[in-house]
Amino acid sequence: MSIETKDLVSAAKRRPLLSVCVVVAVTLLLILYFRKDSISEAKIALEERDKVMRGLALNIKNAENLDQQTVVLRRVNTMIANSSLVVGDLALNQQVFLVLETEVGIKLLDIRPSTVRPLAKNEAPDAYVPMPFTLTVSGSYPNIIAFIRRLERGPVLGRITSLAMSEAPQDTDYTINLSIELLARRG
Repeated sequence: MSIETKDLVSAAKRRPLLSVCVVVAVTLLLILYFRKDSISEAKIALEERDKVMRGLALNIKNAENLDQQTVVLRRVNTMIANSSLVVGDLALNQQVFLVLETEVGIKLLDIRPSTVRPLAKNEAPDAYVPMPFTLTVSGSYPNIIAFIRRLERGPVLGRITSLAMSEAPQDTDYTINLSIELLARRG
């Protein structure tokens, strides 16, 4: 039994709706077969765009008070620049410790500024650098603790890199040796 073109055409004429449905179904299956690779590519592109959109939405959310935050940040940067030490100005740099000596009630036995690292190749000439000092301080335990706290919370940003405290006999002052780095700017 062979199917000839005449038989197919006559069957299609007898049932036109079924014929159209078969032709549409075969066409859709062929389209699906040839385009199945582009579906996965489209999903990947959609995920990438979705990720970018989520990032943009987060940026918009975080940028609500950006102008106010910029003003505050500029004010803080100005305060830091005004309170930082200046490299090469030895008398004013040591003034920080001399003021603390009178306010807290300790004795500065020795103040030694160390050398500041040289200017790096790509560094700006007015960059911030740590200015190291080595101090020997004598005083009562509460006064020494007050001195250390004032250094930590003082007007000049700094950090204590090392501290050694000698044990004191009864009714005498403690002596500490400490190394500290204070924020300074060049020029």
